[in-house]
Amino acid sequence: KPEKRYTSNSSEMQLKGKRKINEVAKMAFERNNKMTVCQTPRTIPAMNMKISALFQKISNLYEEMPLEKDDEWRSFTYNAAAARLRRLDFEVCIESLQMLSKRKG
Repeated sequence: KPEKRYTSNSSEMQLKGKRKINEVAKMAFERNNKMTVCQTPRTIPAMNMKISALFQKISNLYEEMPLEKDDEWRSFTYNAAAARLRRLDFEVCIESLQMLSKRKG
């Protein structure tokens, strides 16, 4: 099946940009969801799962209904944040945020 060709240069760049976003998102998904044999399953704190699910829902909305040109990147960013929340070994709450805000870096 031949690839669509657009006449304007910016449309071609947008098409290439979307491919790049999809490739980066796929690599991030694979990296975040790999589990080796030596890893043991762990329970994810309930609050982290709730927040992660909300971020994932926002990511899906931006992916399904982009309104602006950067919405694909917003989708990718929310997806990455959701994955990172699931990997934390502590529950996200007011106390943990206050503790983290005092750390440098």
